[in-house]
Amino acid sequence: MNREQILALAPDTASVSAAKSLENTKTWPTLGFSGRAVWGECKGSGSNPYQTRIDLNGNAFKCSCPSRKFPCKHGLALYLLYAENTAGFSQSDTEPAWVSEWLDNRENKAETKKAAAKDKPVDAKAQAKRQQQRDTDMSRGIAELALWLEDLVRIGFSELPAKPLRYWDDLAARMVDAKLPGLALRIKKLSALLLQKGDNLSALAEEIARLHLLAQAYPQRGQLPFDSQADLQQLLGVVLREDEVLKTEPVTDTWVVLASRDSEDNALITRETWLLGQASGRFAKLVQFAHASQRQNLIAWLTGNRIDGALHFYPSANPLRAVLGECRTDSAHDSVPVPSHYPSWQDYPHWKIRNPWLDRYPVIIPAATPCYQNKRLYLRFDNGDAIAVDTRQMPPWPLLALSGGLPVPVFGEWDGNSLQALGVWHPDGYTTLFARMGNL
Repeated sequence: MNREQILALAPDTASVSAAKSLENTKTWPTLGFSGRAVWGECKGSGSNPYQTRIDLNGNAFKCSCPSRKFPCKHGLALYLLYAENTAGFSQSDTEPAWVSEWLDNRENKAETKKAAAKDKPVDAKAQAKRQQQRDTDMSRGIAELALWLEDLVRIGFSELPAKPLRYWDDLAARMVDAKLPGLALRIKKLSALLLQKGDNLSALAEEIARLHLLAQAYPQRGQLPFDSQADLQQLLGVVLREDEVLKTEPVTDTWVVLASRDSEDNALITRETWLLGQASGRFAKLVQFAHASQRQNLIAWLTGNRIDGALHFYPSANPLRAVLGECRTDSAHDSVPVPSHYPSWQDYPHWKIRNPWLDRYPVIIPAATPCYQNKRLYLRFDNGDAIAVDTRQMPPWPLLALSGGLPVPVFGEWDGNSLQALGVWHPDGYTTLFARMGNL
């Protein structure tokens, strides 16, 4: 575990600064660790020290301080001390009660959740009735979308930029009412495209074409292959339950954590974690959700962590999202070697044929030189070809600086037009670019 990986867990730069001020063993009268946890007591303003503990299997934190940030400055400081000065900690097979009780409670909750999902009785009749009602609502929503698209083609796109935000919000709300949250997100994407600077009509037309294809495909979904039906359902916002996914055939490998990113929308935290199988060369993505007030319940894997065991993939023509099966996390590793084999970004057209609604898909771009020209970032290959790098969520400077002007392999998500860079292998190792953004 290295410093950069730990600081990548910080909720903001203020927490990083505060944690650094506590990186002194004199501030911690008690420091200890076992095979499953790290703990410490930190002097505070009150008479009693703050009790801080970290579950090493999943990098979960808990602290008795009143901070609402997660992890708090004490958790970050404790992890930094442990990573860089283990000699200052006492090793013990027996944790203090305030540590062991928390760990046992976490394990019991996880087991209870698994047992509940496994033993929950199924009311087949009620389930069929709910599904029938949902199918009716969804068909109504798809029909409304098809009618809206017909009107749009008849009137033309020229009036769309003048539409008020409420126009799009109302349409998105009607899709939600029709049990089509995925379509609601697509509608919001259309309004976002119109708000962006520059000429986005081509992107708008492409997105509308996808919606048209979707509206045509849904009534004929029974004629599609099973995996294509699954992609269509996921696009509409109908996601298979985890207990159903766990029934699929597992893929066993040693999975290396390449990157992790949090996003927030209306107080809902979405954590995406990208993995690569060392033997299979296969990508996987774990997705977790939590309310902003429950961020501490999300598992935090650090870049370089190994997950040894089985993943179960959601059905798809291009399987990517997965659920953890029987596995264990090895947090002793922090290095990420350059993979020897992986899917090529040039295979994207084939993935697109299998799923015409495919957006971004993880790829590794082999050694290419980052270059900045005409306010655009590119990756240039030795043969003179180049691909664009999307800088809307990441400034160009970290990638340029880390490469040192040399060709470097880059991990990211490719949509057929540009790469959203997530990590880079450079002379000093591997760095996730989102972590670098937070700690510059």
